[in-house]
Amino acid sequence: MSIKQRGKSWEAYVRKGRDRYRKSFKSRAEAESWEAMAKYHMSIGMPIETKAASQGEWTLRKAGDETYKTYWANGRSRKVMLYNVNMVCDHLGSKTLVSSINTETLTKYMLDSRASGKKNSTINRRLCCISKILHHAQDCGYLTSLPKIPLQQEDNGKIRWITEREESDIRNHFVAVGGAIQMAQLFTVAVDTGMRRSELLNLRVGDISLGKLHIWETKANLPRSIPMTKRIDGQLSVMMYDKKSTDHIFTLKVHQIRSAWDRMKNTLGLHDLRFHDCRHTFASRLVQRGVPIPEVQELLGHRDIQMTMRYSHLAPQNLRSAIDKLEA
Repeated sequence: MSIKQRGKSWEAYVRKGRDRYRKSFKSRAEAESWEAMAKYHMSIGMPIETKAASQGEWTLRKAGDETYKTYWANGRSRKVMLYNVNMVCDHLGSKTLVSSINTETLTKYMLDSRASGKKNSTINRRLCCISKILHHAQDCGYLTSLPKIPLQQEDNGKIRWITEREESDIRNHFVAVGGAIQMAQLFTVAVDTGMRRSELLNLRVGDISLGKLHIWETKANLPRSIPMTKRIDGQLSVMMYDKKSTDHIFTLKVHQIRSAWDRMKNTLGLHDLRFHDCRHTFASRLVQRGVPIPEVQELLGHRDIQMTMRYSHLAPQNLRSAIDKLEA
């Protein structure tokens, strides 16, 4: 239906090509009248009266704030999304009218971001943020059409995983540094479970039972359970001693992890290594040992198997088996 009741008001909706128009009225009769007039205006090429024309326009800051409150304020990525909104507003201008943002504007934004050294993945996250803001402005009647978003091709690049020698060196470094024993423990659990840093810091004593780590708050909103290896089972048993079920396993702060990790990289010369590479290491080792991709996907908590497929080339035995069939 092109006319729907929204609470105590009636909303009329018309569309032509990529352009969408909405307006709210106090009665159904008013909505039907506006809908008929709007369709007639479109048929003869006349502009359509919308909220943007009758009640002022949204600035990018206003649209960004409204989008944030509507979609992101209560989500787990709220801090990241608020940061992206602020970055977009700083670059394009908080007072810029959303109606003035076109494909040329976004293409220049993309080129400026690339020139400043931003990766394509970062550029795309910001462009997606702008796209959501513009879609919301359109849904609310402050924008009649949407510009084309110049998304960039992302290169997954080489997967960096930690070798067994590097793992030993890293653990020994943390053990040897005074006060860094918990970093050694955090590192071991990360490598053996593939858990994200946020998941590790949210882990509580009560989340560990029956030989598994139960993760409830995840990036993809997919709770999962990970069986423990023998070494982290023993390690966590010691760490949980005399703690309540609601206590966190790890008490480190994010800035403490970053500082300790950076010192380790500088000391060992592992300048290209990120903490997130512990997760890559977990996945890579599973695939290299012949674990099927769907099982790796479940352990990593990926919603889309395509995210997991980037590790598939690390299973050379599968390719060897395929080539061997040519020799038969």
